[in-house]
Parts: sequence; C-alpha cells; structure tokens
Amino acid sequence: GGTMALKRLRKERQMLDTDVAEGKGDVLSVATVDDDFYKWQLLVRVPDDGWVYSKAVLTLVLEFPRDYPFKPPRTISVTTPDMRHPNFNAQNGQACTNCFFGERRDWSPAFTYATVVKELLSYFARDGGPRQCCVLNSSAWTKYQKQRVAFEAHARAWSTTWATADPMLRAAPHAVRLARCAQLLGTSAN
Repeated sequence: GGTMALKRLRKERQMLDTDVAEGKGDVLSVATVDDDFYKWQLLVRVPDDGWVYSKAVLTLVLEFPRDYPFKPPRTISVTTPDMRHPNFNAQNGQACTNCFFGERRDWSPAFTYATVVKELLSYFARDGGPRQCCVLNSSAWTKYQKQRVAFEAHARAWSTTWATADPMLRAAPHAVRLARCAQLLGTSAN
C-alpha cells in the first residue's frame, strides 16, 4: 500500500513547498526527518487571535502511515520545548490522534496534511482548546482549570519566546530556522 501513499505525499509536499516558498499559509518551513518521506517536520505559526498562544512558532512532526490517505497520520507531535499544553504529552509532545480524528470516524481520504495542521492549530486558538476530550498532560490541565491566570501567563511567555517574527527566517533553509527557534530558548534544535 506504500506506493499510493508515497504518490499522494509527494503531491501534497509539492503543494506545501510552493506555499512555503510563496509565504502562503501557516507553515513556515518543512523538511523530511532522517530522509524518511513518511515523516515530516514543519515549523508552523499559530495565527494571531489575541490569545495566549498567538504567533508562537511550533515545531510539528507528522508521521504518515503506509496506507495514507486512507488512515490519518500515525503520529502528530509538537516538539517545541517546555510547552505544557494539556492536550499534548509532556515528555514527547505527542497529540492524541483519537481526539483529532476519533479512530478514523472523522478521517477522510480527502483530508491532507493541511487538514491536520488546521486541526492542530485549533488547539492553540482562543475558541478551540485546551480540550477535555483528550488530556495527556494532567498537571497542565489542572493548572488550566484551577489556576487559569498562571496557566495563561506561562503560555503567553512561552509563545512570546517562540514567536520568531524574524523575516529573514522565511528565506533560510529549514535547519537554520529550526536552529534559530532553538537559540531563542537556549535549547538544542532536536
């Protein structure tokens, strides 16, 4: 089943590369991970809706199954350090794909990487989340529920740290952008 998936991913990647080059959309950069075309790393900007996560740049990893697009990405992770978002695992940044696409109930082969990115960004929007449906970081959820001011202060500071508005980044290679984001927080780029 990998041939069809690879053909589809190549087509989507070509569209994404064009959008990135033209500065369209929320994806700032994309690269394959370890030369594996089924695993993509993207730098994605959270849209500015005035909430605590506005303009943060997320490092997102999507791992596609060999039977894509009939099944959703196997792994959806935000690997930006120190995020503390209730719907993402604190250790590895992994999102609950069931929360995204409910065990294939809501997944359609018509969906693309862009569908996944849009859904992911909704978790960082004022109107979207954090959501109770899939809490993977219980301490962040408790803080969100019981100490909202402290939660929002951390999220705002984190987003400000990761809001790399540097226009030169758009023209830089993916690895340079990733290193620049890491440099802002004083962490390594992986």
